[in-house]
Amino acid sequence: MIYKAIINDDQEFEIVEADMEQIDFVEKNDRVFHLLLSSKGHLIRLVHADYAHRTFHYEVDGHPVCVQLKTPVEVQIDAMGYMSRAAIADEDIRAPMPGLVLDVRVKNGDRVKKGDPLIILEAMKMENVIIAAHDAVIDDVCVVNGQSVDKAEVLLHLTG
Repeated sequence: MIYKAIINDDQEFEIVEADMEQIDFVEKNDRVFHLLLSSKGHLIRLVHADYAHRTFHYEVDGHPVCVQLKTPVEVQIDAMGYMSRAAIADEDIRAPMPGLVLDVRVKNGDRVKKGDPLIILEAMKMENVIIAAHDAVIDDVCVVNGQSVDKAEVLLHLTG
């Protein structure tokens, strides 16, 4: 199994189980740890943990470090070209993965509520329902039924 650690939003490291066996990690209390890695000791203090998003803020030897962990499934999804979040810009709905537009469920000027289905996108023989993240008005539908789309391609523009 391969995990991925993203450090301070700019450095990525793959972690395999064999790597974990080489780490000497001692819990001093619920927020302070001692790490021995490659014969060098590090004092680590957990500052904040967001378990739902697997994001952790530490102080390592007195320096702030933010670590985001990706599970083996998330690593595989990334490798396949999928995105973990559908929307890149607040007012654009983008394709979370390459696929085929099966059904556009809205038209220009429609008012939608959070959770309303907007587009059905087929990818890898699975139907994916793209839903409204918030109440809005459809400003512009950029795709049609049967159209192939790339990952991150704009499907709809929203207002409000």
